[in-house]
Amino acid sequence: MADNICSGNGAVSLFEGFMDAFVDASDLVDYFKAVWYPRIGVWIAASKTLPLASHETCAAMEFYHRQLKLRLLNEKDTEVYRRADWLVHKLGTKVHAYFWLDEYSEKEHFARYKKEEWKSGLNSWRKSLTIPDSDVSIEGRCAKVTSQLDRDKVHVVWNPGSQFALCDCSWSEMGNLCEHVLKVMKVCRDKGSNDEMSVSMSKFRRALIGTLHYPPHDSLARDHAVSLALFVQMQLSPAISSKEQVPSGV
Repeated sequence: MADNICSGNGAVSLFEGFMDAFVDASDLVDYFKAVWYPRIGVWIAASKTLPLASHETCAAMEFYHRQLKLRLLNEKDTEVYRRADWLVHKLGTKVHAYFWLDEYSEKEHFARYKKEEWKSGLNSWRKSLTIPDSDVSIEGRCAKVTSQLDRDKVHVVWNPGSQFALCDCSWSEMGNLCEHVLKVMKVCRDKGSNDEMSVSMSKFRRALIGTLHYPPHDSLARDHAVSLALFVQMQLSPAISSKEQVPSGV
């Protein structure tokens, strides 16, 4: 439902079907009617028009925010919280610098980096790249992913292939993007079980087409925008056309 609305292919009728599907869950239906029914029009309009970042970008932003919060809360000098300029200085120098040091391939050569408080590891997107395809199995409307930490444990992902999939792992249940959902999305797209473009790619393509049809008034900005849009469209067209030519069921 959310995929269709964000892609511009759905409307209020999808919500009615959603309500019918969950008619037995009275608490959910009551909550939905009380909170979301009055905002459906605004939500649909925003979902259709506003840009949507890719999951790779969302995972990086989520991870960055979490690391900032953790490192700030671990600050031993409580005086840093007393003044806004001290807080900004702390975030912009020490905390921010150590976050980007984590991305540096030669980071282990820095003696100060070995302090455990600064080690952050990989974000959810990068963790998903370490999961082998053999650890993912899709069974009907759900997928199962073998845990990389405990091989005897299996995580279940509902609505596989969708950008709005859910996982039963603790990280996902806290409202975060987990590596299991991201891995299942990649597997579904590689196998061709999800023929539609991602919502973020669909919105990006629509923005490019809009730039070509309605270029900016400023001549310099117009020339740059149109040339960039044409270049990206040329890069996307072969991938999109080849995907459309793949027979269904392959």
